[in-house]
Amino acid sequence: MPTVFDRVGGTRGQFLLRGSDELAALRSFRAALGSALIETGLRRHINGSFTPHVTLSYDFSDAPETHVEPIDWTVREFHLVESLLGKHRHIRLDSWPLEP
Repeated sequence: MPTVFDRVGGTRGQFLLRGSDELAALRSFRAALGSALIETGLRRHINGSFTPHVTLSYDFSDAPETHVEPIDWTVREFHLVESLLGKHRHIRLDSWPLEP
């Protein structure tokens, strides 16, 4: 799943890498994942807001958004991760390969 990120900036203590385009492949994947969750009775786990990003750093002061040279990124696997809020710790629960 090809993805391009071309903006960085800090907000609410996080320094993020984001894409300025629609990131159609990620949005399509998110929609498919949402449908699968609904089919298995897990609708309550779907959050309506979705902003594709990569968190580069925590505990970062707010920084204005800046455009950077586009970074191409090909996603080959999907990981289910439990985030331990406030502890900056993440536990990988499972992984699945994505088809090209």
